[in-house]
Amino acid sequence: MDEVCGVPMRVGTISPLEPATPAAVAAPGEEARLDVPEQAVAHLDETSGRPGGKRAWLWVAVTSGVTVCVVRMSRGGPVARALLGETCAGILVTDRSSAYHWDPVRWRQGCWAH
Repeated sequence: MDEVCGVPMRVGTISPLEPATPAAVAAPGEEARLDVPEQAVAHLDETSGRPGGKRAWLWVAVTSGVTVCVVRMSRGGPVARALLGETCAGILVTDRSSAYHWDPVRWRQGCWAH
């Protein structure tokens, strides 16, 4: 905060703010999520973790304008559809997970890193 915004902040200041963060970012997060399927190219990926000892997936949608991150308890296609909407206006870049098979192949680019 000090480097980016010029606001000095100690670690002890951050912890009490954590419970309010989801509500504070809900509206702008939804606005960004709605922007993802409108872009010419969207990259979507997920990775697993164990927050609170339970298996979950961090989903990330990245475009040239926005990045959206959500944590969900599933790696399935319904999560990808909820993140992108039923249709994607442009090209969707993904790994080869079956979670993305609902999107037409002609509009999908396999991620070369995978």
